[in-house]
Amino acid sequence: MLKRIFRDIMYKNKCLIKKEEKMNRFGNLPLKEEYFSPWVKSHYGYPSDFKPRHIIDQINLLAKYFNFDPKNALAMAKDFPSLGSFVPADFIKDVSLHAFVKRSSLSMDIADPSLSYCESTKKIYDKLAQTRGTIYFPEEIVPEKFKQNQRTKSCLDLIEEKQPGNILIIAAQHGICRRGESANFGSEEYFQNEFGLDAMALGCMALTNPLRYSVFNELGSIGTGSEYSPKGDGSFTNVITLTSLHDIGNESRFIELNSRNKHQGCAYGGLVTGFVPDLF
Repeated sequence: MLKRIFRDIMYKNKCLIKKEEKMNRFGNLPLKEEYFSPWVKSHYGYPSDFKPRHIIDQINLLAKYFNFDPKNALAMAKDFPSLGSFVPADFIKDVSLHAFVKRSSLSMDIADPSLSYCESTKKIYDKLAQTRGTIYFPEEIVPEKFKQNQRTKSCLDLIEEKQPGNILIIAAQHGICRRGESANFGSEEYFQNEFGLDAMALGCMALTNPLRYSVFNELGSIGTGSEYSPKGDGSFTNVITLTSLHDIGNESRFIELNSRNKHQGCAYGGLVTGFVPDLF
């Protein structure tokens, strides 16, 4: 099990962590094959008072945080297809509309797509750290260690083609529909128009829905849309997670961006996914 030792100190809304405490901080320890499990039973859920914010409120929040013009996204929200027309019936009660920052909107001055993606992701988590206690390691979000999953990239390319502006609207579920599933298992089970959300998307969901990750013992998020190479050797064995951390009573004081092996099912995590209307 990944050992986490964090100092209970906040400085400018970020945790101060001793250098020696960072060992194996962003990624799992090597796992023996017998510990791999594609699916595990899970009873974890969302906080009892959690309900996703209305899409208009989410759009306006992201526009405020990043100084975007929300006009295009607000217009899209009014004419967005009915969820019943493209979301599988088994999932529809847990799917809602969410606002996300377009991948290139925060790093338009960077020509390299891989570097641009990493820099945009860091800016999302820098902003999140200004609004709530957030633990993440920007030095790990670099092209040789961090990249976007190809299926996620292709689906987002399709969505961005039809949604002008800096803010995207995507129908998504926060993980409860695919709780307990490993990244590899879940990816094989995705519906035709379903794809894993990435670290940028998870950060946006935390920004626009502050009641999420507010309870220590709640369902965490697994983002198969971002892949991570613990050694930076080209072997992207892990996917990104976002979880509540460090409780006082049952209150979550921090949220943590980390990773876990693609083969590991997780009782306290669920794969967070989105749906593309035009592929149903």
